[in-house]
Amino acid sequence: MANLILLCAGLLLIFSTPLKAQDIPFPIGVHWNAPDNMREQLTDLGLFEETGVQFIELSHPVNKALLDSLSGRNFSILIRADKHYMTRTAVSENLNDLIYEYKNLIERYKNYNFVNAFGLYASSQSFNEEFRSLFSVVLDSLSNHTDAEFYEINTGDFNALNFAFTRTDHFSEPITSGYYYFSKNYSRNDLSQFDELMKQEPPGVMVDSDWFKNAISDYPAFKTALTQRADDGTFVLPIPKPLKTGDGFNWVVFVFILIWISMGVHMKVSPIYRDLMFRYFTAKRFFVDDVMRYRERALASGIFLFFQHAVFSGIVSYFFAKTCFSETGLEALFHYLPQLGIAGHNYFSLFVTGFLLTLIMMTIGVAWLYFPSKSMRHISQVLSLYTWVFHLDFLLVSVMLILFLTGSSEVTIIVLSILFVLIWLSGFALTSFDSSKYLQKGRLSYLFYTIGIHAIINILMIVVALSSEFFLDILELVIVL
Repeated sequence: MANLILLCAGLLLIFSTPLKAQDIPFPIGVHWNAPDNMREQLTDLGLFEETGVQFIELSHPVNKALLDSLSGRNFSILIRADKHYMTRTAVSENLNDLIYEYKNLIERYKNYNFVNAFGLYASSQSFNEEFRSLFSVVLDSLSNHTDAEFYEINTGDFNALNFAFTRTDHFSEPITSGYYYFSKNYSRNDLSQFDELMKQEPPGVMVDSDWFKNAISDYPAFKTALTQRADDGTFVLPIPKPLKTGDGFNWVVFVFILIWISMGVHMKVSPIYRDLMFRYFTAKRFFVDDVMRYRERALASGIFLFFQHAVFSGIVSYFFAKTCFSETGLEALFHYLPQLGIAGHNYFSLFVTGFLLTLIMMTIGVAWLYFPSKSMRHISQVLSLYTWVFHLDFLLVSVMLILFLTGSSEVTIIVLSILFVLIWLSGFALTSFDSSKYLQKGRLSYLFYTIGIHAIINILMIVVALSSEFFLDILELVIVL
């Protein structure tokens, strides 16, 4: 209890301005994206003083001219290091280097007594007990070099340092410890949430300076309310009329409908397609026999299903990512795997990545099945045997789309995503098994070189992934954030 009281007292000291702390119930701060122009900097600082901003966060490194312009003003300054998405294994392997970097950071600002706290990292694995234990070593070492506090930017109620700012896009989300960090782009509808926050009186809140200035420019009554709060501690904001926001273009539904239309067109232009599909699911032995004896030639149908499955894979990748990864988690994923950001750091990139990877892997799979086999003389044969099971995609992804749009069980979407992959793998295995029956000799060798090696590679990949602490830490980080 005594330690808790001391910590609270320390936080109040950091985020208090000597002139008005007794009047203002909790501090408001900004993460300042300081303009390069000195006149604009002074304009911003004047606005912050007028509206009762009590602390300013700056990203390291901060130039001397900017620091000098802050001297003599009633702001508490926070300096945030450029460290993001740190994992337990990364900290463990680079602990001494990290301590050295942090000491250099502290040394750079030692002559500025208005620098009250240092942010050591953002969006990292501080929910992990071993990570917190490692950073206790860092804190012990740094505490000998400064009296300032240390904080982090996180996404939940976890913290390995003296205190934390918790990122949120909704002020209404309750945070039981730490401070709010409202990090979204400005919308007028945010102001009603900000007003609700004023009524809750949390320990403190930080907003992005661009959000802050845009809010004041768009709705001058917001500035009036903040100025009044700075004068007498009361915040009265006339709530603006909410702006109507459209749902926007739902490209996933559009792509999904296009696939179903392509299936309908395929049925219309290919007389045998519907019969073959019915035969595959009701009399598969006869379907395989017709394909292997080259009585049925369905090259166009195989190509259609080949590309439809790739598009479905992209959609499933998108559903899985939207279900399992927050926007912060997605940024962490792109931090470690920037190659996935084909269309930018967004969820659509995972759709594109899923589509392209599936095309590449299926092309390899078709070649893998076709060239070692002496029972298949035409590419249409392997395409027909390999892709016909992908008709199940239409039903599976339809269910996933309904669940996704209605916000239903996330667990079900994850299970269906795994089932989708298993159906894909089954296409390879079934093709190998069915075509091997028509080999006059070397059947077991063919099965080993296809199903056997395929299974061994997949198992090895899973074992290597699950035995890698680095991979597991990244996976945990991406999912938890």
